[in-house]
Amino acid sequence: MHVHGKKMKIVHFNDFENYAGAETAIKMMMDSLKTLGIESRLYTREDVGGYQTSATEKRARCLKILQKEQPDVVHLHNTSELSLVPAQVAIKNKIPIVWTLHDYRAICPNTLLFRP
Repeated sequence: MHVHGKKMKIVHFNDFENYAGAETAIKMMMDSLKTLGIESRLYTREDVGGYQTSATEKRARCLKILQKEQPDVVHLHNTSELSLVPAQVAIKNKIPIVWTLHDYRAICPNTLLFRP
């Protein structure tokens, strides 16, 4: 797939690369995108920073990633440790966002939506 005469590129953001179900789904998606001729790359808390990294530093790292990659779309996944920073940087740079919620973490701390 091409956008404006160039190969389409998607940058994914997720807290982890290898952990559980969401990460498996992301890898399967990236493999499928590759067969369609769509380039994609995953960035994690290792690249952007986790809970111990300031929002300012996360923003700088995200901006550097997006400037380097020049994606057509930013695809967010589970970003508890990354926070909303990748979304904020993408919005500020007018890059469309897709956000897949793989669990209920955005609205429930234990991700299960069960009450104690």
